[in-house]
Amino acid sequence: TCTVTYKPITYTITYNLGGGSVSGNPSSYTIETNTITLKNPTKTGYTFTGWTGSNGTTPQTTVTIPKGSTGNKTYTANYKANTYQIKYNSNGGAGTMSNSTHTYGESKALSTNTFTRDGYTFQGWSTEEDSTTVEYTNGESITNLTSEDGEIINLYAVWKINTYTVNLTVLNGTIDGETSKSITHGSNTTFTVNPSTGYSNPTVSCTNSQKGSISGSTVTVSNVTNDTTCTVTYKVLTGADTIISKYTENNTEGLIKLEQPATAQTPELVEYRYSGSNDVVKNYVNFNNELWRIIGVFEVDDGTGNYENRIKIIREIDIGSYSWDTNELLYNGDYGINQWGESGTYNGADLMRLLNPGYSGVNGSLYWNRESGTCYNGSKNSTTVCDFTSMGLTNDSKSMIEDSKWYIGRYSSSDTPQEVYISERSNSTDSSLQNEDGVVRTTFSIGKIALMYASDYGYASSGCRNKGETLNNYDDEACSSTNWLYKNQRNWFLSPCMMRLCAVYENGNLEYGGFPSVDYPVYPALYLTFNVKITSGTGTSSDPYELSL
Repeated sequence: TCTVTYKPITYTITYNLGGGSVSGNPSSYTIETNTITLKNPTKTGYTFTGWTGSNGTTPQTTVTIPKGSTGNKTYTANYKANTYQIKYNSNGGAGTMSNSTHTYGESKALSTNTFTRDGYTFQGWSTEEDSTTVEYTNGESITNLTSEDGEIINLYAVWKINTYTVNLTVLNGTIDGETSKSITHGSNTTFTVNPSTGYSNPTVSCTNSQKGSISGSTVTVSNVTNDTTCTVTYKVLTGADTIISKYTENNTEGLIKLEQPATAQTPELVEYRYSGSNDVVKNYVNFNNELWRIIGVFEVDDGTGNYENRIKIIREIDIGSYSWDTNELLYNGDYGINQWGESGTYNGADLMRLLNPGYSGVNGSLYWNRESGTCYNGSKNSTTVCDFTSMGLTNDSKSMIEDSKWYIGRYSSSDTPQEVYISERSNSTDSSLQNEDGVVRTTFSIGKIALMYASDYGYASSGCRNKGETLNNYDDEACSSTNWLYKNQRNWFLSPCMMRLCAVYENGNLEYGGFPSVDYPVYPALYLTFNVKITSGTGTSSDPYELSL
């Protein structure tokens, strides 16, 4: 018995993958092989569309070789290039950019960036949000971004924060350490500076709209958004600056700081005054080769509306007793007119003309001109010989005096220091006497020398200035013993009081002094020019401040 045995024919399966890849598909089969379902290949950037070849010319994504099939087989993989969109994200910037459509393998440039970001410079694109690594440059042609067909790919703008250079210069001073620094957008930087001897009151200015400030010796340039050069300028250290610098909450100089309210004639002002007894207050100054006292530092109107910090001083010893004003006429009972400055044809009070320049005749500028002559010292134009050849103003002293606006509003002795301050600067005048003598009362006068204000006297008492005490009750020991302006004798004030004038009495009270023709001791008061400097001294009577221009 003979047996013929056949073995199955092995047929080959050939795959043309076209750059794709697949695993698990057999390379051969026989008639006995179970049905084979081909696995589909993948290709980066492409979508498989089907097999062609032994299965026909129409691509099929599901191809089988049934059991019992015969013959060699050839299959070709078919693909379609993926199309995708790129979405551009500003990543902290501003603006909009439309999506762009790309086909894999096609060389097509990315859209040119139009996003902006304040303080940053665009670097390129990244597929990672907030990344600092640039994967694609601006406008780069790409072929190799991979994605599923129809997918949106996010590209994020990569930003680099800007760096700026801050340079510093100092006028009338020095810089400790670096003069130039590099900082990033929106940051702050500081420098250390110091003034040269004799300079103070620094200001800071910067180019390119940058902001600089100074506190103590530290200059701060804030929120830098551009290259900039900042300049610190120290001004000449004035005498007013020197006095103000001595003020602290608990200083031992007798200095107080007052923030005065706005009045009818003045805005809100800051004052530095000396207040206290003679053994506390350190306000002596050598002026005109004599001892004077500093009333304080005030924001003073120079008569044109321009305010300057100036030192106000008053003579320590009176220059003699003289009438405030007198006349021979019948009005006001022959006792003078309580109008300090010029008004119409009225030449101003006799005492004003004695102290200030530009007048002739009796009292005519004798003190200002350092001359001798005749002065008024009683009612009905009573006169006396007066000699200012040794106590009048020297040329050096006159060069330190500027015109100032003096306020001559009407006040009452029954007011507190601040109430008097407000009234002196009010628009209230003595209209009752104006009707009798025909002289229009004004509320201010422009001049170089005058007298102290009643408010100056009131504020000078550290024992009473803050206790609601009225000036006609300053005879209390607590008031007079703590008031360096109390002289234990009568003396004149500047502004009209009630019906005529008020004066300090021996007991320390501010009282109705009566008629302007009364001869009381005169203590000239004046404002120094704003640029007068204090060159030495400690402010004591034995070591007074020395002045220079």
